[in-house]
Order: sequence, then C-alpha cells, then structure tokens
Amino acid sequence: MHKSVYSLVLSDGVVQRIDQMAYARGLSRSALIDEILAEHASMVTPQMHASSVFEQMERLICQEGPFQALHQSAAGLFAVRGVLPVKYRPAVRYQVELHPQEDGRLGQLKASFRTQSSSLLRALGLFFQAFMQAESAACSYAEGRFQKELRLRRSAVLSADETAQAISDYIQLVDGALQAYLSLWPDHAAACQAAARQRALYEQGDPLLL
Repeated sequence: MHKSVYSLVLSDGVVQRIDQMAYARGLSRSALIDEILAEHASMVTPQMHASSVFEQMERLICQEGPFQALHQSAAGLFAVRGVLPVKYRPAVRYQVELHPQEDGRLGQLKASFRTQSSSLLRALGLFFQAFMQAESAACSYAEGRFQKELRLRRSAVLSADETAQAISDYIQLVDGALQAYLSLWPDHAAACQAAARQRALYEQGDPLLL
C-alpha cells in the first residue's frame, strides 16, 4: 500500500494521547494514526495485517508449545524463544519479518543460536547443511544464523489466519527437525534420518510454504 506525506492540523492534547498509545504499542505516531483512520474507513493496512498474523501465531505456537513470545520494539516483527536439548540448554530465537504479499513472498524467517560451544556450532552447521538440501526457497546458514525467504508454493492471497498457520507450521518444522537431530548427535546418519522424518510429517500436511 503506497504512502504519501500529508499535513494535518491536530489538537495538542490529541497528539499527546496518540504518542502515548503509539509508544505503548511500539509504533510511530504516523503508523498509529494510519491504523486509526483505516479502521474508521473499514480498511486493513499492512501493519494491521501483520498484527493479526502475529497475534494468531502467538496462540498457535506459544500457548500449547515450547516457545516463549518475545516483545518486539519494531513494527512488523515477531520473535519467539526456544531451547535446545543439549547441555546448558542454550536458547534459539526465531524471528519473522512480514512483507506485503507480492509474487508469493510473505517475508523472512531468521533463526539465531546463543552458544559459544564449538561442538554445538559444528552440529548446527551439519544439520543446516542437510536441512537446506530439501529447501526450495532461498536460504542460508553461517556462524549460528539461519535465514530463509518465506514464499508460497502456489499463487494465492492468504488471510491473516492462513499466513499465521503457514509460518507457524514452518517454524515448528525447523525446530522439530533440529530437536530430533540434536537428540541423536553425534551419530550424524541417525540424526539426519530423525530430522528427515520431521520433514516427512510436515509434507504430509500439504504445507503452503516452499
């Protein structure tokens, strides 16, 4: 949705209250005013769509799963925290950035790992090397960071609930495959087979994402 700069004359008290509301929600003044006007005009802005997606994602993967939602100061971002099944239970962070739906692109997923263990970093490198061989969309892994473009398998315009379900399913695939792999590491062959079974289960659900 294209944006332009407009000049508005507003009451000081109204602007002060808008600023308070915007700060509480991690939005800019312009973003909140845009949202309020869109709601009044029965329209949905990209930020409103993203908020709906993230609210549904939190219900899908946090309330009944092993993840903890993390507060985001920037609009359009959502992150959850999990733990790895290894010594000291290091954290993994999955962050989603949504983009306006265009040419099948939904946004980007990043996974980062808080560890200085050379053994774990080696295991992560081997896991993602095998995991990415089955990926169709652009993705990369380097130095404890995985990045993946979120793309649809077929042309469609998804609702907020459909978008949330598709991305949540993929995060659970990555995390489930990684958990399965690490539970059998350092037996790389058996660990890869366990991770592959997680992907097979994911594919049985006719996923929307590449």
